[in-house]
Amino acid sequence: FRYRAELNGIVENEICPVFIAFSDQDPKANPEEVESIKWIPWQTFVQQAESGQSDYSPWSILEAKELAASQTFRQILKQQTNGKA
Repeated sequence: FRYRAELNGIVENEICPVFIAFSDQDPKANPEEVESIKWIPWQTFVQQAESGQSDYSPWSILEAKELAASQTFRQILKQQTNGKA
């Protein structure tokens, strides 16, 4: 995922690796790196990101939209969730 943003003369131009994983276990975040986590269904996340009312970062919203539009991702998601996604 490629991301570029400008604010007050500061430019972010990043290539962000995106990893997709599936698990039936609760994640265990490193408290030195992660303040909090929230486990929500994919479609809920996409709806929140697309609503413009979420507090997700701009790059996270762009990335969610790209994944949601990706046929390959949708096929993987469908396979992993037994067609329930």
